Amino acid sequence: MENLKKIFMEFEPDDCLPNEPLERMKHALLRHRRPQLAEPDLKIIGSLSFVQAMTFWETQIYAIGEWLMHCREFAQLPLEEKMKLFKASWVIWQRFERITMSIELFGWRAVNEKVGLHSNL
Repeated sequence: MENLKKIFMEFEPDDCLPNEPLERMKHALLRHRRPQLAEPDLKIIGSLSFVQAMTFWETQIYAIGEWLMHCREFAQLPLEEKMKLFKASWVIWQRFERITMSIELFGWRAVNEKVGLHSNL
């Protein structure tokens, strides 16, 4: 959690971002997705070990924290409030993001064959 607190205290989005909130968050989402979409070799695995899942979740926690810091209103909150909001919402956001990316990349296979995207493993 110390790395997450550091992100919440120090992360500064790019200066060239749009001022409109939804455009800022869209830019941040594209920034978050860039490494996933650039991956040349998608590996298909049957399951994740506990250690792999924990590594994946840790990476996602930091990425979601950076994404949230693109929201000016969130970034202006005190650290304690940022942590409370993050703890209450990160799982929902992470799950939604994985589902939407899986559907975007695999189409109906993501639903019918339960194919999912997990990056940074």
